[in-house]
Amino acid sequence: MGNKQDASVEMYRLLREVFSQNKTEFGKLPNFISYESQFNTDFDTLTSLRPEQFLITTDSTTVKAENRVKLETKAITLCKYLNIYATVNNLSQLKAETDYSKTDIKRMKHGELTEFVDALLIRAEEHKDKTADYNITEADITELKTLNDQFKSSIPKPTINKLNSREYNNAVDECHDNIEESLGNIDLIVELISETNTALYSKYKSARKVTVRGTRSVAVKINVTDAQGNPLKGVQVTLELLNTSETPSEEFDEMSMTRTSAEKGGMLIKTIDEGSYRVTAVKTGFKKSETILHYCSGEPQSLVIKMEQV
Repeated sequence: MGNKQDASVEMYRLLREVFSQNKTEFGKLPNFISYESQFNTDFDTLTSLRPEQFLITTDSTTVKAENRVKLETKAITLCKYLNIYATVNNLSQLKAETDYSKTDIKRMKHGELTEFVDALLIRAEEHKDKTADYNITEADITELKTLNDQFKSSIPKPTINKLNSREYNNAVDECHDNIEESLGNIDLIVELISETNTALYSKYKSARKVTVRGTRSVAVKINVTDAQGNPLKGVQVTLELLNTSETPSEEFDEMSMTRTSAEKGGMLIKTIDEGSYRVTAVKTGFKKSETILHYCSGEPQSLVIKMEQV
């Protein structure tokens, strides 16, 4: 999947989390349960797709028909002459080994034919001092060996690790299309709470953004207040990076960072990678605040966190 599709998958994960955390409220929306169920089914299908499910067997080389015909013709001739030699000299085992008709040899599969010729060559070598009168010479034996070697090298070798990219990409695209169809329906019904439940509406809209994370960074200013807008000091604010496909900036300890608000409730993070974050604010005596935000490079970003007393 490409960067945008990877970012879409991250958005789907965030939305699933939002749906799970607010199931009761979302469940009041008409048809939400049906839309969410379809969304979950398609998302599970998407995340279960693996490239190895779309491997195909291909031939690394193509058999040249003319090579097969030349080998068959020479093998049929040698087999016939060896059989005559064996019959005349009462060599019962050799006679049985060469008791093959022209049709028998032509019906052999590629591998069977080369193995049969290998056996003929061994027997021809064993009796070459006595077969000149039966039209079998050392030159004939050498020529047949050469034809057999050439044919062996042209037999297709199965390759089982080639990815059928078209089928894999089509399957991925179909999952994304189905998911977006479900989310389009949810987008529509969520508008019903745009004024009656602004907190839930904002939480959904915040998660419903595709952010292709890159290597650029922005500065973020955060202010924390109580419900009346008074600044709060000593609030621990944690930013957790949700899209981890890139290496975080130096300010991050692994994939998260925590800062404490100053006297006037503010803090400034000079360098933060663009991407999706879970922002959590915690202070004794106040309810935990949590939101999901997307930062893009460009102008400095700002965030106001309002906390309610317990």
